[in-house]
Amino acid sequence: MAIVRKIDRNAWAVWARWTASMMLGEFAGFAITDVAGALSIQRFPGEDRPGARVAVAWLLVGARTIEGCVLGLAQALALRHYLPGSSTRQWIFLATAAGAWPVWRSYLLACP
Repeated sequence: MAIVRKIDRNAWAVWARWTASMMLGEFAGFAITDVAGALSIQRFPGEDRPGARVAVAWLLVGARTIEGCVLGLAQALALRHYLPGSSTRQWIFLATAAGAWPVWRSYLLACP
């Protein structure tokens, strides 16, 4: 019975750490993309030129990739205690940012 309680407490600690880090990582990541979006609107107000659209699209793809890096860092920091052999750099770049870039790129290319 004591083993089950210990596992339950550990699972709760993992969940709590993961949830808190995801919330903070998403908040910070979306703040970056919101600032990038606001700057693009300020820089290209009502512009209908193809070059402006392409610049804004790539700016947002870059911002979303940075958001993926921030989120990956938050995830890696939350799990490094529980997965001691994991690499923070690999988690950020290979798992999270590499997944965010093609998703947002395909989304922006699909939008008119």
